[in-house]
Amino acid sequence: MSSTSELKNLTSRHQQLARLLVGGYSQTEISRTLDLHKSTVCRLVKQPLIATEVNRIKELADVSTATSVPGMPDKISERATRSIQVLMGILDDERNEPAIIKVKALVAQDLLSRAGYGQVKRIDIRQETAVAHFTSEDLAELTARANSVDTSYLEG
Repeated sequence: MSSTSELKNLTSRHQQLARLLVGGYSQTEISRTLDLHKSTVCRLVKQPLIATEVNRIKELADVSTATSVPGMPDKISERATRSIQVLMGILDDERNEPAIIKVKALVAQDLLSRAGYGQVKRIDIRQETAVAHFTSEDLAELTARANSVDTSYLEG
């Protein structure tokens, strides 16, 4: 891995390229933003110092870097809004298959975690588990059916 002193040799242009990479820009978008040929961007992205700078920025989770990328705050805001819409759509899904319930549980857990609630320790979903709510009339009907079942074959 390159040393910190080598990273200081990166030009501001190279640092900006690394920030754009961390910001999720494609090589085509980077070439347009920095007014570089796409092959130049492709070559620069492969350089070890650029990769080291990208990793350094990611490790620092430098918020000021993200906000210094042109258009990044707007991009983040747009994608966050869309992500919330997608997650809410998942939670609103009416299907109750075990796989769907598991996805819903994971989405709910993630949303709660991001909202600052404690981590859910365990999610247990079993296909054979069913929850039903019965009225007193439903219970009376079920009891009557159970009492009318012929159990004489069990006594032999």
